Order: sequence, then C-alpha cells, then structure tokens
Amino acid sequence: MDLSGLGVAQQGAAKAVVSKCIHSRMYFIKEILEAELEEWQAEVVNALDAGENKLSIRSGHGVGKTALVAMLAVHFLCFRDDVKVIVTSPSADQMKDGLIPEINKWISRMPAWMSKSLSGTSERVVRYPDDKNNFISFRTARKENPEALAGVHATHVMILVDEASGVDEVVYETGSGALSTEGAIAILIGNPTRPTGFFYKTQTILKDLWWTRKVSCQDSSRVSDNYIVSQL
Repeated sequence: MDLSGLGVAQQGAAKAVVSKCIHSRMYFIKEILEAELEEWQAEVVNALDAGENKLSIRSGHGVGKTALVAMLAVHFLCFRDDVKVIVTSPSADQMKDGLIPEINKWISRMPAWMSKSLSGTSERVVRYPDDKNNFISFRTARKENPEALAGVHATHVMILVDEASGVDEVVYETGSGALSTEGAIAILIGNPTRPTGFFYKTQTILKDLWWTRKVSCQDSSRVSDNYIVSQL
C-alpha cells in the first residue's frame, strides 16, 4: 500500500492500521468501513478470520448478502499481493445494480490514503501499481458462458458467487481449478431456489466439506416485519 503521501508519523500509524487489517477482516469492516454487521454476517467474517476457506450460505431476501460479499472482496484486494478476486452472479443486472455499486460504496468509505491506489470500471476494480495482478473481476456466470470462474491463477484467489443457486453446475465444474491454489477462498451465497445443483450439494451431501450457514429473513434487521409476514 502506497503511503508516500503521508508524513513520517502518519506513515507509522498507517502501517499499524494496515497490519491490523491484514490479520482481521473484522477490524477492517468495523473500524475502517464503520459498518454495522448482522450477527450472521459477523459469524461469516469470524469463520474466515479463523481459517475457513469454503463457505456456503443459503439465505432469505434482503438480509445483507450483497453488502457482505462487497466488503470481503474489497478487503482481500487491499491487503494481499498477487491477488485475484472473481465476483460473479448469474444475472448481469445483479452485477450492474447490486454488486458493483456496493463494492464502490465501501471503497468510498475508506480513508483516502488507503483507497487512492484503487480504480474501478464496470468490469473490474484494480489496485495500482501492479494492476495486472491485483484486481476484482466482475463476471456473469451462465451455462452458455461457463468460463466465468475459469483461468484464475494467483498467489491469493477468492471466488465470490452471489445468487449461487442460479449458477449452473457446469460453471462450477469449469472453475474448480481456480480453487487448486493453496488457501484459495470460495464463498457461495444466495437464496435456496433450486433443490439441485452444486450450491444445493454444498448444503447437503457435501456439507462436511463446507462451512455452512442458513440465514432466514428473521435473522436480519434489514428485512421488514411486513415482508416476513407476507411470506408466511
């Protein structure tokens, strides 16, 4: 992280902050982004900080899953070197209207000395000076586009799949090589809309291999009581 614009004393303080962020996603989210986490979101963050690297979360609507994915992507990009984060969803609109602006929102909340090396487009967010090897890439995951999760090789790899139930199994099969890197992280999160497919399997027959969590609308303060009652 480029601290050249700071004074000597400020650089010392900044380095201490960076060190804390590297070792604690929770510190970054609460102290730097000043975000208030739901209990289930905090459980996911703590699981990652404890070393879990394959997480599958099935959830109701509006519980804060897009916000969590965005914060985790930004953290991984900022505090690793030679890092590739793939953020995907089966819907281009979900990417354009949800994930991309959410990631940009959290970047805007970071102090200038921390975010100045980041630059974003509709396709990716990069970190300078080595923007070719440090980035978040936004890719739509469809059956007719199975390469969405393929060809990802770096020292640090993170795959974040939003609306994971809607991603065809062939996409996961094509992208399985991305997780061959030691310590690679995969987070699948979405509404359990289909009782088939890879996401469903991570919650059932493969659950011993994945850290799993079920999040209902009642687990989130973001979901109105009227909506919950309407779904009963």
